[in-house]
Amino acid sequence: MRVLFLSAAAVIGIAAPAHAVTCLPGNTASLASASDISPTALACEGRFNKNILDNNAGDVLLQQGALHDLGFDWDGTHFDDFTKLAGITSTTHIIDFGQTMYGLTYIGFHSGGKGGGSTSFYKFDAGLAGMTSFTWVNTDAFPSSGAVLYSTGSVPSVPEPASWAMMLGGFATIGGVLRNRRRPAVSFG
Repeated sequence: MRVLFLSAAAVIGIAAPAHAVTCLPGNTASLASASDISPTALACEGRFNKNILDNNAGDVLLQQGALHDLGFDWDGTHFDDFTKLAGITSTTHIIDFGQTMYGLTYIGFHSGGKGGGSTSFYKFDAGLAGMTSFTWVNTDAFPSSGAVLYSTGSVPSVPEPASWAMMLGGFATIGGVLRNRRRPAVSFG
C-alpha cells in the first residue's frame, strides 16, 4: 500500500511547504507588506517614494530593478504595451485590469496623493483557474491610485490525449506490479 501511495504522490505531485514571504525595501522608511494585496503576495518590494509607474528613464530603472528582484526581467522597453490603470478612486479595494490573470503575476501599485505617495511591486499567484481582479487591502493607510500589470501567465492548456494515455498507462503499470508481486507462502503445519 505504501508503494502505491508513494507512486501516486510522485505522479500527482505533493505541494511544497510554504515559505516566508520576502519583502524588500524601496527607498522610503515604510516597507511594503505581502498582505497589502489579496491574494497575499509571494514577494514584494517597496515602498518607493512617489509614483514611478511611468515611462520616465529614471523611473523605468527603478521598475526594472524591483521587478528583477521579484523574479521578472523586463528590458525596459514597450512600457505602453502593459495594462495600466490610472485614476483609481482612493477608496477602491477591488482592482480589475479587465483581463483574467493566471499563475505567477507581477504588478506595480501606486498609492497616495498627487505627486506623492509611494509605489510598490508584488508577485502573486493567480492560480490555474485564474482571477480577474485582486484586492488592495489597506486603502486607509495607503489609498489606491494607479496600477500596472507587467506579466501574468496564459490560459492553461488542456493535456493532449496522449498525455492522458501515458498517465493512465503508468497507473495501470503500478497496479499490475502491485497485484503480481510475490506474496509470502503460508504454511499450516
